[in-house]
Amino acid sequence: MKKLAQILKGKKHLVFLDFEGTQLSHEMIAFGAIKVDLNDDLTIKKQYKGIYKLVRPKKTIGDYVTKLTGISDIDVFDKGIPYKKALAIIRQYVGKTFTKSKFVFFGNHDVRILHQSFQHSPEADKETQSTVVQESFDYSQFLSEFVRDEKGNPLSLHNNLLYFDSSFKGQLHNALDDAKNLMHLYQLVLTKKERLFEAYLKVLSHQKHMPYPIKTLLHMLDQGQTVSQDYFLRLIKDYVS
Repeated sequence: MKKLAQILKGKKHLVFLDFEGTQLSHEMIAFGAIKVDLNDDLTIKKQYKGIYKLVRPKKTIGDYVTKLTGISDIDVFDKGIPYKKALAIIRQYVGKTFTKSKFVFFGNHDVRILHQSFQHSPEADKETQSTVVQESFDYSQFLSEFVRDEKGNPLSLHNNLLYFDSSFKGQLHNALDDAKNLMHLYQLVLTKKERLFEAYLKVLSHQKHMPYPIKTLLHMLDQGQTVSQDYFLRLIKDYVS
């Protein structure tokens, strides 16, 4: 996949990450990470055992987030580690390939959590923080170019999995389960190319700002019709005449 290859720029290691954050200060309260090595065709060659940790924020979690994640202020006070240590553990987990890896998220909120956590915990290692941010890859934004709903909206992680004939495994808003399912979605997109093609064809056929002949052609193909080169040329001639 050419666009994915351009984004990864020859990277051979990915780290799928998910963070849970506080309701108001958006500090990290949990992280899940799972590292993989890639084949030359960007599919997953080796999957490592994932890690999960609770993280102790400086501010309170908030009732809404506690209800969503099941993580309470007591949990992070008793079992949570400081943000500084969380970054160190992530770096240690990735190991020697840390500076050679791409860090994959679903959406942009996780990077916001990194920034907010660092603001509240400036004693954390800035180099580690910067590397993860600079090498971050929002897979949701990437995939939304090819797969959208009937109204043109990007799909959630759960609904993307459903589109590719799978389902979410584990518990929603558990950081490690979210990271594992993101990894699974990444692999599905590369192995179920026909489903990706079908989705992208629909996205293209619903584009508003597209020349009429191209839009008509794509719509016909989306409906399963066969279009010859002669018919396509007639469409263009009719349009410009």
